[in-house]
Amino acid sequence: GYLQDDMEEVKMFQLAWRLAEIFDNYVMYRPTWIADWENGQQPNVLKKDFQARWQALLWRAIVARHGTQHLAKLRAEFFRKVQHLAKNPRFQRISVFGISTLPSFHLEVLAEMGRNIDVHVFLVNPCQIYWGDIVSDGEMAHKKTPEDLQYFDKGNTLLASMGKMGRDFMDMLNEYPHAAHEYFEKPSEETLLHCIQSDILELRDANEARKIAIEADDESVQIHACHSPLREVEVLHDQLLLLFEQNKDLLPKDVLVMMPDIEKYAPFIEAVFDTTPEEHKRIPFSIADRNLRNESALIESFFAILALNTSRFSVSEVLGVLEGEAVQRRFGLTEPDLELIWHWIDETGIRWGIDKADKQRRDLPAFDENTWRAGLKRLLLGYALPKSSKDTLFEGILPFNDIEGSETLILGKLVAFIENLFETIEASEQARPLSEWSNFLTDVLDRFLSPDEDSELDAQKLRHLLNSMVENANLAKFNAEVSREMVLAYLRHFLEQEPQQTAFLTGSVSFCAMLPMRSIPFKVLCLLGMDDQAYPRPNKPLGFDLVAKNPRRGDRSRRNNDRYLFLETLLSAREVFYLSYVGQSIQDNTIIPPSVLVSELLDYVNKGFLIQKENFVIQHPLQAFSPRYFNGIDKRLFSFSSDYCTASRALVQERRAAKGFIVEALPEPDKEWKNVEIHRLISFLKNPIEFLLKQRLGIVLSEENEEIAETEPFELKGLAYYKLNQTLVEKQLEGVDLQDYQSIVKASGLLPHGEIGDYAYSEMITKIQPFVEQVQSFKKQKRDTIAVKLKLREMLITGHLNKLWGNHLIHYRYATLKTKDYIQIWIEHLILNSLKDQDLPRHSLLIGLEKKTVGGKVVKKVKVWEYQPVENSEEILETLLHSYYWQGLIQPLHFFPDSSLSFAESMKKDRNEENAFEKALYKWQGNQNVWQM
Repeated sequence: GYLQDDMEEVKMFQLAWRLAEIFDNYVMYRPTWIADWENGQQPNVLKKDFQARWQALLWRAIVARHGTQHLAKLRAEFFRKVQHLAKNPRFQRISVFGISTLPSFHLEVLAEMGRNIDVHVFLVNPCQIYWGDIVSDGEMAHKKTPEDLQYFDKGNTLLASMGKMGRDFMDMLNEYPHAAHEYFEKPSEETLLHCIQSDILELRDANEARKIAIEADDESVQIHACHSPLREVEVLHDQLLLLFEQNKDLLPKDVLVMMPDIEKYAPFIEAVFDTTPEEHKRIPFSIADRNLRNESALIESFFAILALNTSRFSVSEVLGVLEGEAVQRRFGLTEPDLELIWHWIDETGIRWGIDKADKQRRDLPAFDENTWRAGLKRLLLGYALPKSSKDTLFEGILPFNDIEGSETLILGKLVAFIENLFETIEASEQARPLSEWSNFLTDVLDRFLSPDEDSELDAQKLRHLLNSMVENANLAKFNAEVSREMVLAYLRHFLEQEPQQTAFLTGSVSFCAMLPMRSIPFKVLCLLGMDDQAYPRPNKPLGFDLVAKNPRRGDRSRRNNDRYLFLETLLSAREVFYLSYVGQSIQDNTIIPPSVLVSELLDYVNKGFLIQKENFVIQHPLQAFSPRYFNGIDKRLFSFSSDYCTASRALVQERRAAKGFIVEALPEPDKEWKNVEIHRLISFLKNPIEFLLKQRLGIVLSEENEEIAETEPFELKGLAYYKLNQTLVEKQLEGVDLQDYQSIVKASGLLPHGEIGDYAYSEMITKIQPFVEQVQSFKKQKRDTIAVKLKLREMLITGHLNKLWGNHLIHYRYATLKTKDYIQIWIEHLILNSLKDQDLPRHSLLIGLEKKTVGGKVVKKVKVWEYQPVENSEEILETLLHSYYWQGLIQPLHFFPDSSLSFAESMKKDRNEENAFEKALYKWQGNQNVWQM
């Protein structure tokens, strides 16, 4: 409240706040250059630089439009008003903590404030001896003459190489009047880590002639080479467990783990540290510095909705939004509901696009087929119309009839989601003021996302960000309309780029990014991801960055900053300094060098110390269950995982043949299994093992669902081609005009669009004609369906035979026939010949396609197989029922239809049993290109 009494002080503190913000912003110009530019001059250092010419013109234009509240003017005004600080007794001291470096501009600000009040700068100095004149090997190499070298010293190699940024900062500080107060504490030299720290403190280098012996059990400096980031985290977990076991005073809060890219390692950290099954092996941990979008599934879903504006609205993109847990909660859907929705979308041919108008906006032909609205209309009509409407168009729409009962509720939720989504995306294309954008995006959040206890805080952060956007606009008096892209760019800046300063120092093992002010003392300090080219992180200045072209002491440098951060981390470790990197290729196990900083540390250790170890760097196996972790040969390789131990034992044990899944005969099934329906007997003979597992034991082997295509059909092929061919054959045999039927096929979304689809459909009709004519030649007169009730000793076969025409039982399939076709016709043929009704036909026909080579080309010709009357049909059926079916219900039946047919056909062809067995084996096993099972 006291500030309100003095508006001059209020203005002065506003300026100070602006300066504080600039501390962390990238500044491309020096204040002296700005002053010259505003005076119409060009700084001497920039006179020959073409880039500076247009930048000077641009700067003057910006100042003319937006005023002079820029860095140089703020600095001058601050200096003019800073003496007011001395008049206010409340402001007598400023303290600066945790700063590793500052540009000269900011030091000038602090120095000017120091004329009026006390300014205390607290620094961590790696060395108690003046080290401003030491240079690294690289800097030595750039000295022009031997006379230049005599004024410089290398001092400590690590300090000279990694401490350039700190060295320049302290030299710059020493140029200002100050009173220095030094507080140094020399570490003991009992471990390798403390010896290195002591060398840096005393400014002495490793001495190859006077190497210090280090005990073999010294683990104060550890370097681990792994095959992947996941293996790095797994190794770290085991190493920490060992440290906790060896040192009962060590607590999780005493461990800090840093890495250059926290987002890269965060999933692996959660996968390893959060899934340990044994409670006594669980290590409490927290992950800091993650950006909110990557950390929050709710915010990711929020952005996924808005990102659809630039998408094609493909199936995977739209349903990817619906798969978000927060979206499912909002619309009341479950995982089984989503599986049903995927089925509907696949069957109705939805692929991409809202409707034909959406395609037209993309400069594409305006076809309605395979769009979302076309598919939803099919689904809604299928619900609204009776089942008898199948294959009947309603206003040009083909109803989808496979919706029953409570599934209509799921359909309603799907339609609500899709319509809300398309309405939102359309509305988001309109530019509006930021206040309206805030209301709109808040409505999107409430309409599509329902946070739970874990994600409620994320939703609140998003609402707070939208409110602050409006507040900032009001402060700036900015009322202009802005585009969707600009608003999303603003949100991404805070949600993707700004790290969340949470979950640090929570009393557990802290994982965080390598940032300044994180190098504070910990008993155990770990660095992951010390890979070559990954750290120090590359620094790529812009091509028109005049500061980078004209560097001077105190300028920002990411590489120098990372080097100094590594040095600070090395000095902050109290007991253990742990390093790991990807040092071995996961493909071929070749050695990959570590970061140059790790190499420099290794060179220093090898130069000045006698290590009683065969290899200082620990090379870890590719797999966490490697026997090397459990055989005790290398004491440095170990694992606390009991699961991996079990897997390791299995690897070293003598290989034994796998036992059969069913090693003993099962009990005989109940008597109702002796009543056998025709389709069940056929199903058994097609695959006896599958029938036993599924029908007798209730074991269903799940099959992976094929991904839904995301493009409309451009050609007919594969299973869709076969199904449509078979449908057209059936329809023509039923007397349907296939030219009229094309509208049905087109409405189903199966045909390519436009003239290509017309041509493909016409070609299919032409191709099936010989097959249809062949089948029609046998379909003289349709017989009624026959009810079957055939008693064979204690077995009873029941069911119906319904494909009887004239004197034949006819089966046909417009495709190359498979084993299952022969089995089905043979079983039904045997049953037909066993029935006592003398008026029934005794012949059966199987009509299909057969591959023939004509003129060097493989073509498919219509082939008819005729089955003659069988006198001992009941005897054959009894054998199939008792010796095959009943035994196959008790134990696996060694009958493999495809291999058996291959063997029989080969024997019929050349009577060579060896070749026949080879072909049967190939049918069973396949090869590297064809998998048969």
